[in-house]
Amino acid sequence: MVDDFESASDNVKKLAEETVGRCVGLPLQILHYGYLILMSGIDVKDPKLLQWLQHFKIPAQKPWLDYLKNEVPPELKKSLHRQEKENKDCPQHEDKIFGTILKTMEDCPPSECDCPPSECDLIKIFSFFNLFPKDHEIPARRLVTLFDAERLVKCDKNKTHKVLVQHYLKALSGLTLIQAVEMNIDDEVKKCRLPSALREHFFFESVSDKHFVSVSDKHLAHHCHVTGINSSDLKTMNKELISCLSFDPREGYKPGEDVRKFLQEAIASGCFRSLKVLDLEHVFRPQLPNTIGQLNQLKYLGLRWTYLEEIPSSIGNLLNLQTLDVKHTYVRILPKSIWKLQKLRHLYLSQSHRSKFESQPKASSLNNLETLWGLFLDDVSAIKNGLNKLKNLTKLGLTFELELSKQEKVESWVKDLTNLESLRLRSIDEKGDAQNLRVMDLSKLKKLSSLYLFGSFGMRHYLFNKYPPHLSDLTLSASGLVDDPMPILGELSELKSLCFYFGSYKGKEMSLKGFPNLLVLKLWKLESLEELQVEAGAMPKLKELDIS
Repeated sequence: MVDDFESASDNVKKLAEETVGRCVGLPLQILHYGYLILMSGIDVKDPKLLQWLQHFKIPAQKPWLDYLKNEVPPELKKSLHRQEKENKDCPQHEDKIFGTILKTMEDCPPSECDCPPSECDLIKIFSFFNLFPKDHEIPARRLVTLFDAERLVKCDKNKTHKVLVQHYLKALSGLTLIQAVEMNIDDEVKKCRLPSALREHFFFESVSDKHFVSVSDKHLAHHCHVTGINSSDLKTMNKELISCLSFDPREGYKPGEDVRKFLQEAIASGCFRSLKVLDLEHVFRPQLPNTIGQLNQLKYLGLRWTYLEEIPSSIGNLLNLQTLDVKHTYVRILPKSIWKLQKLRHLYLSQSHRSKFESQPKASSLNNLETLWGLFLDDVSAIKNGLNKLKNLTKLGLTFELELSKQEKVESWVKDLTNLESLRLRSIDEKGDAQNLRVMDLSKLKKLSSLYLFGSFGMRHYLFNKYPPHLSDLTLSASGLVDDPMPILGELSELKSLCFYFGSYKGKEMSLKGFPNLLVLKLWKLESLEELQVEAGAMPKLKELDIS
């Protein structure tokens, strides 16, 4: 290959040296830079160039290589050979890159989503990645939040922003323009990152492009700490800011004080009057001022992993709030004013710190709530005092410290939630250890696909006949099953993931039969299990087997 390189044209040598240098010789990074060849003006039919690309083992099915091998359309070839000065002065210079990406995306296999982004939308989507620190693993849920705030795509059909974001992330990952760091059982992107090489090209070389400036004016990100922005900065800040994210890595009391001061000044200055997203995830104990209630356009308040201890009662003034995330915090009691938030759709609470509601005022309700995750109950009166009115829940995570007789009230509430798709039930004692869990009849929940149960059934495997037939994800922990449940579970034709955790099964043998679509099987800390029998033809699609 060295001889081939030496005999290559000067243009090919220059391109190879620059690309390998910037990518530190990493094949995946080199692949990410493949699209630069389209901007180089080099003859894409050059056999030496194709040899060089294949040397780095770029898969033949990759759309980029396929595109390079094909004839370049005349209109694109013309734009590629414009004078450098024209390229530099032309505001559409960067659009050529995104236009090429869109053209390549069109060649990808069709998906369920029929709402493709425009070039301007695609630029904004990539700009969202620039809000996060370099090499940061970005949860897809945070991108969904930004996407929703920006309202990038208007779709005729009933497609959620989550569906749209997943479509774009899959397409961009397939083109190796982003890295999918973690996927879920349904092959959706859970975490992703923008490769450093692409980040440099898109942002450090294109930051002056007008598209990026307009987007940056609307999205504020703190990559160090909020003291980096002072009062004079606030005066010149765009009054139409849509989102504000902070990535302050410090601990101690300073981050909280700085956040409080910054928010107070930003709210007082009026630069947050249009703010829709305030995301302080991982900022250590931010102090929220009472004036936060003035952010009446806010749709998302993200406080996950902040270890925050309380939320000001003025949160009840955020009448447009759709998502409140206090997962992994020290918030124990939500203010009663939370019941005023008629548009609230997603509420994530701190399961480990027993977060719960105050009683519902008579004139208030959360009729639009779809997600209620991490709620703690130690008194069934909360059900009749407001929870029983939450009829539109699709996702419910519930932890309770209740006697078996009182768990009947929980069952009566849950089995009427006919829109439920995901359910987590945890029965614990005062120390947080598993205690008895009532066997609930969930057979009427036809949409339920994901079920997690923590607690001892004290029953045999016939309880599975009480569960809906369309489960795709089932997790059991501390269940104390005596009889082998696999003969019944193996008949669930849609089951994709099955997890048995500590104490869930006390038998010595398991016999695996059926499971036509099972992808993941986890057997953790089943101390009595000695023999696992797998019949011929069982689990034909299994991808992951974890026994520990």
